[in-house]
Amino acid sequence: MTSNKEVWDEKNGLSYSRIGALATDGKKIFAGAFNGDLNIISDGKVQVVHPSLESDPGEIISLFYATDSSLWIGTVSNGLFRFVNGKIGPIIQKYMGNEENEFTSGTVVFGNKSYGVISMRREMKFGGHTTKAIID
Repeated sequence: MTSNKEVWDEKNGLSYSRIGALATDGKKIFAGAFNGDLNIISDGKVQVVHPSLESDPGEIISLFYATDSSLWIGTVSNGLFRFVNGKIGPIIQKYMGNEENEFTSGTVVFGNKSYGVISMRREMKFGGHTTKAIID
């Protein structure tokens, strides 16, 4: 009996074998690691995206591939991030984004342990500050 199973771990390219979230665009697999790295598996090869120190997401626990081809990243304690054009950037930091969902209107909704449910469009007021989301 032959196996069609493929395994990716630190021995063959993953930055860290503890994976907190998975998503796919139908061609690539996105694996968010507990060390904050985003591993992208395509055609059997692993590409690792290391966030910059200013926008380190920390432990990645949720991923959502959006209709605009961006990847939304929820973390344990460092907020909500977005991967677009090969870079990880913060959307809202220090608010725990645990679950994301995108409605057809382009509004992103996420929930977290401390702040309930948050709905966000391209620009929003949050904690008395205006936050411009990099949704474009």
